[in-house]
Amino acid sequence: MGEEAADAEAEASARKRRRRRRWLTQESVGAAALILSLSIAGVNAWQAMRGADIVALPPEEVVFYRDAGPVSAGLSIAVRAPLMNRAGADYADVVTDVVATLHTANGRAAPAFAHQSIAEPIFTQRDTAMLAQACDVRVRCVPLTGMLVIERLRQVVDLPGGAVRDQHFGFVLDRAYCRPAGAVCADYRNFDGALAALANRPLRVSIAFEFSGDRTRGVTCATTMTAAHAAYLRRTGWVALPCSSSR
Repeated sequence: MGEEAADAEAEASARKRRRRRRWLTQESVGAAALILSLSIAGVNAWQAMRGADIVALPPEEVVFYRDAGPVSAGLSIAVRAPLMNRAGADYADVVTDVVATLHTANGRAAPAFAHQSIAEPIFTQRDTAMLAQACDVRVRCVPLTGMLVIERLRQVVDLPGGAVRDQHFGFVLDRAYCRPAGAVCADYRNFDGALAALANRPLRVSIAFEFSGDRTRGVTCATTMTAAHAAYLRRTGWVALPCSSSR
């Protein structure tokens, strides 16, 4: 009888331990699920408050090109500046304004130019004048020696969550689009005046992007328009200046 009682007591104690382990396991799983759900809710709440998460990647080069207008030639630039939205799919944003500021070592205030187009420089060995004649009516084509620049009118650039936009932003370096109006923009009256203002000195091209929800982002290209670059630009109608440093 004594042995049977001891066995029964041991079995009862084992059953209690098993029930306790099951209870602890269930409680641990429940606590882990609660912590996970709270973490997800916290991340979602932070993302909802944060909204879009825009990254502007620095440019590798700036393309300068001559554009023959109805009265005289002018100077334009195309800057490739990829934009990336690292937020989730539900958090989109829109570029509301883009401005290029040209900093030179002339001791004067830096002129800023409003974004005018989405530009697409295309290198080609074909007859660019003939290609320009066949351009779509919804775009403007600028034929140059060895290059055709396709300009699309300024448009809204949207950035859905998780998306990347990789394009050239076009700016006309003319006093009509220059900020602030006045003496700082006086040199940019035509191609020759703009080139004289930029050539043979260090140059920083800063691009500022204004977004609807995620404030302002900026990138800068540091380069130099040497005398050789200026001569090439005059001869071919374009020159691509590499960024020696960018951010």
